[in-house]
Amino acid sequence: MKNRIQKKYFGGIGKVGAILLFSLIISIIGNALSPVRIEWFPRIEKDLLVKNPFPEISIDKAVKLLKSENVIFIDARSAKSHKKSHIPTSINVPYRNVEKIYEEKLSYLPKDILLVVYCSSEDCSLAVRVAKKIKNFGFTNISILKGGFSGWLKRGNKVEKSE
Repeated sequence: MKNRIQKKYFGGIGKVGAILLFSLIISIIGNALSPVRIEWFPRIEKDLLVKNPFPEISIDKAVKLLKSENVIFIDARSAKSHKKSHIPTSINVPYRNVEKIYEEKLSYLPKDILLVVYCSSEDCSLAVRVAKKIKNFGFTNISILKGGFSGWLKRGNKVEKSE
């Protein structure tokens, strides 16, 4: 009697468990092969630990520099964010594509030109991370925009949109 009850009510648990395990394995493999992966454990703490070894430039100074031909603004945000709006004349250099974009857009620049790197806000570490990668290509005059793009917008400064 006890065996019949166990089989009737608990016999399917093994099958359900096997299906769940199989689904999990397929999901892990699919995620690993996908170009847009879902992070299992977000790296929020890592962003908080990024130290900024570069000088910071205020929004006011950046506005004045924008009129100069001896400065390049680097947008470290995603391509999607850059297309929506960005600081005029800035070059989009997302963290994952620094090497590719260096070859396409930055390699011809003089290594001592002022590069002002920014991301979405003052709390965003992408600007520092992109600046560190760019420094590895030999650039010697890199600064971070204090306040980031949100600071730029709060001051009512001009922006461009890409199509």
